[in-house]
Amino acid sequence: MIIILILTLVFFFFSFLSFFIKDNRSLNRINSFAVYISSLIGLAVSLACIYLHRDFLELEFVKKYFYFDYYSYFFMLVLFLILFAVGIYSEDYLKKYTKPLNFFWFNFYILIISMIGVLNSRNSFLFIFFWEAMAFSSFFLVMTEYEKKSVLNSGLIYMIANGVGALFLLISFSIISDSSGNFQNIYLKNSYIWLMILLGFGLKAGFIPLHIWLPEAHPAAPANISAIMSGVMIKMGIYGIIRMSLMVKVDNYFFIGKMILFIGIISAILGVLFALAQHEIKKLLAYHSIENIGIILIGLGLSIILRTYGLYDLSLIAFFGALLHTLNHAVFKSLLFMSSGSILNATHISNLEELGGLSKKMPLTSFSFLIGSAAISGLPFLNGFISEFLIYYASFKAMKAGFYSFNIITILALAIVGTLALACFTKAYSSIFLGEMRKNIPEIKEKKDSIIYSMFILVFVCFIIGILPYNSILFLFSTYFSKFNYLINLMDILKIFMYMGVSYLFIFAFFGIFYFVRKNALKNRKIDYSLTWDCGYSMPSSKMQYGASSFVQPITEFFRFIINSKSHYPEINEYFPSKDYHFSTHPRAVFYETIYKPLGSKLKKLSSRFSFVQSGSLRLYILYILIALLFLILWKI
Repeated sequence: MIIILILTLVFFFFSFLSFFIKDNRSLNRINSFAVYISSLIGLAVSLACIYLHRDFLELEFVKKYFYFDYYSYFFMLVLFLILFAVGIYSEDYLKKYTKPLNFFWFNFYILIISMIGVLNSRNSFLFIFFWEAMAFSSFFLVMTEYEKKSVLNSGLIYMIANGVGALFLLISFSIISDSSGNFQNIYLKNSYIWLMILLGFGLKAGFIPLHIWLPEAHPAAPANISAIMSGVMIKMGIYGIIRMSLMVKVDNYFFIGKMILFIGIISAILGVLFALAQHEIKKLLAYHSIENIGIILIGLGLSIILRTYGLYDLSLIAFFGALLHTLNHAVFKSLLFMSSGSILNATHISNLEELGGLSKKMPLTSFSFLIGSAAISGLPFLNGFISEFLIYYASFKAMKAGFYSFNIITILALAIVGTLALACFTKAYSSIFLGEMRKNIPEIKEKKDSIIYSMFILVFVCFIIGILPYNSILFLFSTYFSKFNYLINLMDILKIFMYMGVSYLFIFAFFGIFYFVRKNALKNRKIDYSLTWDCGYSMPSSKMQYGASSFVQPITEFFRFIINSKSHYPEINEYFPSKDYHFSTHPRAVFYETIYKPLGSKLKKLSSRFSFVQSGSLRLYILYILIALLFLILWKI
């Protein structure tokens, strides 16, 4: 506890120190060093507290206002892990900015402090204070490149979403808090309070249909901020839902589980479908954040439903899947955003249709993006597979116990999402790194700097959780395994992961031996290299390659009624065309354009009718205050 408080004070100190360092190079170096050293300490403390099931150096008066329990430490583990990698990454990534970054680093530290505060606040007033600090600091970070009009529009949408979400939380907290503002365990007959909780935290988590800010803010923000926002900040919404589910009980808890599961399924499927239609790399990744938030909610909803069925061991396994996917998504999504930042730094191009052939120029970034793509697609050997496997296992076991309806839907949804995610990242990786370069970009160089080192830290974590699932699960959830070691399914899942880990090691050993045997066999032989057979055509060009749009065109056409994208098919009437023809698709922000934008226009017209209220008269404003005070006095009486 004391160590976390000291780290918070260190972040606070450096936030103001940033204003006194004028040179950007020194500013980035000092702050990057401070961030990754502090984060490494915070990471070690979080891991120790999770494994040993207790806190260190407790202070009684602090415990009155702050949580320092398993859930806060688990989410701080996610925070400090990503922060450690981003701290290293930022030193060289931020070199491209010539304008002063003092205010950037100030808001960076405020964002960190506010997230630590959110994860530990027991008091509703403190929670809202840190929640709003998180909203404002992240807003200013999103607006780093405020010179661009698109960034200004994205910032406005993001700020409105934050304000609406905070309003719902204020209303719900006024009901579930005691007279001093502390959260309390409460039992409610009506579930309407849960709807407000889901709306408040859902606007931060970004699940559908409350996601409109997310595809706008992530592309606008710098890559290191996108990594923190997608990897950690949107998980504050998930943390809030979990924390409230432990305190706020309702009569129809089964309904809450169904609602969360339904929202998760819709978010996961629509998120990956919208991602398939995207051409801009960071917007594609943003929609995949919505998809993965959906997978986390599927695990949470299924856990609640299985608990109401009395299947407590399977409920825990589904809950483990949701928690582990929270960590896993933070790792591989931060890796993908950091890889996209490396690509943008080198090429200054974000459109998938204009990229290609970068694996030859940027092999390390290519490898990092490939591992992130495989992990997010849920392929074996990597961390994404393990968390999704836990949810699959809970569903199949529940079906075996005779509970079919929700589990069949869950399994089908996860299978569809996994398939579409694999198709989407096959599109993304092949469009960026394979084939020939579509644009002549001079002097693309990949330096072995802090950008590469930070990405490989996250690559290592993807492999560690994926190859050693038994050790990872036992370590992260040791609190539960020590309490519920009598539950059969809980022990069975550990056995499965132990066998899985051993089989992985045998597979790696086999291919390792095969590689060295082959290498020795070919040591004294001459190996010829030539172009791939191209049906006799000796001059392949980028025009012959599939573009991002054409690669997924059969899928986007099939789901056109959902995606609502516009396709451009050129009409070719010549046997030997004299000009270039291009097929293209243009994705639309469906929910924004069909729901939120028309609703916003109507609200604007309605509010203009009451513009007389804001007359500019000071005497009238004083009258409003007196009327409000009178109303509150009468309310209290």
